[in-house]
Amino acid sequence: MEQGTSSNVYVKDYNIYVKEEAEISDLPLPVDNDVTIHSDVNINRPKVWAQTRQEVCETLAYFRSYQSGVYHKDNVVYAYLLDAFGAKRDFCNGRVIISHGGGKSSKQNDKYELSKSQLPTDNSIKSLLNNYVHNQPLAIIVGNKCSISNFRVPARYCVLGMYLITHAWAEHEDSKDGEDSTDLTDEESLIDNIPSETKTRTKTNKHKTKSEPFIRWKFRFEWIDTQEFLPWWEYPTETMRTDMMDLDYSDNTSHSPLYQDPTCSKCKKRSFRIYESWMCLNCLCESFWKVWNPIKKKWEIAPQDLQYNQKFLSPGFISEEIFSIPLPYSIIPPPIKINDIGAYTLMHWRGFHCRRCGRVSCRVKWSCWECPNCRKTLLAPKTIVSKSMLIDPYRPVFIGPATDCEGSILDGSNITRERTILSNGAVLVTYRFPEENQIFHYVSNEICNEMPDIFLRDFQEIDNEQLKRHPIKCRMETQIFARQFTLNVGEHYRFALELNTVPWVEAPRVCSDTLSYVQNIIKDFLPGVSHDFNQMLVAMYMEGQKMSWHDDGEKGVGPIIVSLSLGSPAEMKIRRKPKKDSTKSENKSENKSEEVEEAASSSESKKRKSKSKKENVSDEIADWISLFPITRRSGPDLLLTLNHGDLVIMAGKTLQENYDHMVVPKGFRIAYLD
Repeated sequence: MEQGTSSNVYVKDYNIYVKEEAEISDLPLPVDNDVTIHSDVNINRPKVWAQTRQEVCETLAYFRSYQSGVYHKDNVVYAYLLDAFGAKRDFCNGRVIISHGGGKSSKQNDKYELSKSQLPTDNSIKSLLNNYVHNQPLAIIVGNKCSISNFRVPARYCVLGMYLITHAWAEHEDSKDGEDSTDLTDEESLIDNIPSETKTRTKTNKHKTKSEPFIRWKFRFEWIDTQEFLPWWEYPTETMRTDMMDLDYSDNTSHSPLYQDPTCSKCKKRSFRIYESWMCLNCLCESFWKVWNPIKKKWEIAPQDLQYNQKFLSPGFISEEIFSIPLPYSIIPPPIKINDIGAYTLMHWRGFHCRRCGRVSCRVKWSCWECPNCRKTLLAPKTIVSKSMLIDPYRPVFIGPATDCEGSILDGSNITRERTILSNGAVLVTYRFPEENQIFHYVSNEICNEMPDIFLRDFQEIDNEQLKRHPIKCRMETQIFARQFTLNVGEHYRFALELNTVPWVEAPRVCSDTLSYVQNIIKDFLPGVSHDFNQMLVAMYMEGQKMSWHDDGEKGVGPIIVSLSLGSPAEMKIRRKPKKDSTKSENKSENKSEEVEEAASSSESKKRKSKSKKENVSDEIADWISLFPITRRSGPDLLLTLNHGDLVIMAGKTLQENYDHMVVPKGFRIAYLD
């Protein structure tokens, strides 16, 4: 057998072993390996690991946080991430971990340090304290940027196992001048919004004065011995030695010297002797964080180079009563259950845990889940979802002009609306925007949907290898995938996503059929709108996926953009972009006067249109015309409901420049964009 220096192992018999891409273990990985079994090949191999945070968040139900290292919900912490930017006196030997609560930090000299005191009422601190008080276990994930672990972390993120918080206390930490600003890359925003470059979130604290030392909350986590796996970072001999060590757990009871600590003379509360020198750890006490100086015979502020009591760094603080209680959940994600009914549900969108090598990964291909490390695959169910399973069951089945076709307009948006019934029974609603921009909403019906019904079926039957989630172009050090599955046909897409483009001659036939259908509708009912398109983007949205605020104003795209909606209903929102004006305060009065003039002009325009309408109707309803269209006082400028078979045509040279839009499907949906 030939073996390399890393886990890229080359062997003669490929029927027995597989090649791994990640450097996890020096031992060759068998084809039939089960990472949940403690075998020689699984020594030092994490049971659950990932190379990106997106893989962790899309696969593990117990950690869904793209930003914070503490994932909590309803004041309960489910998982804690131990990675870069540690604090003073953090400690990790795997069995015992001492780390800090999150928040209130700013970047100082390439390090994140406290810029405000942490409080028990802070969300992450409060949730960690809740776990501590109620003895609720949580999972701990370690990243390879963690500098305090005394073992090798073989992947970017590795799940250590289940832990219990045995102690919680407050510490003093030197304060720093500076703003409370955190430049954090919002990966979830990237996935949803698909921006052209990395966005940052900044919080600013206006108070920058030097103050008393800040308070940081620390927590001691201990490995729970009754969980289903042995510690993967320990060799069997080391684990055996740890199990056989005479830890003398009786020393860690309330009768031990560690717990027989003096009561503070000021606050009358007892504190654990966590460090070699005892001190009061009640942050509300005037004796907090002070140690006794036997030479000067007085209490002094504790030094920064404190040493832990060695017994505090050894396991043995979990009671037998806790061991007798089953763990709330396993660190191993449950297997994906294949069924026909839920083929496009949230269950089938989430990530995949490979039982062969332990890696969790995003579902990138429409056709299957595939482990990027050992290439193990799980085929996705080939289910053809019919229209009847996706449409709103409470919406009338219109065989003529739909009566619920009119969108909702924001009051003062200067958008006007015109409704026309077409010869085929469909409804065309025209929304006129400032600067001669327009949005046309072609509202289909059951009779007109003969071809869209076929397109919905045919798009689900195309070569699934061509449909996949594509990486987002950004300045992140790791790869991030967009949420939706896409296929680009025609002109090469050169903007937010790194798309593979298929020429028209190689594209599935349903693409050209759909293009002809869209072109015929525009030619028949919108003769003034161009219907020559050079690019098509097919986007498939599973349950829970969406396209957040964006515009389609990239160079070479437009000015005519058409979208055909297939499948579940969706809500489309259009809003005006905020004006980028650095001299906003100086021009505030000027802008206000312009808004007043614009509103007055709009009011006069509405009156003229209302007058012209009144001239064409009977006196009986003339007085009611001014009530329509009904507008809203808040929300986006325009709100549309898109049903199966509907088309939206956005036309205008400055529409994409001045407006953003987003689409939120209510289930499985296919969007065809030209």
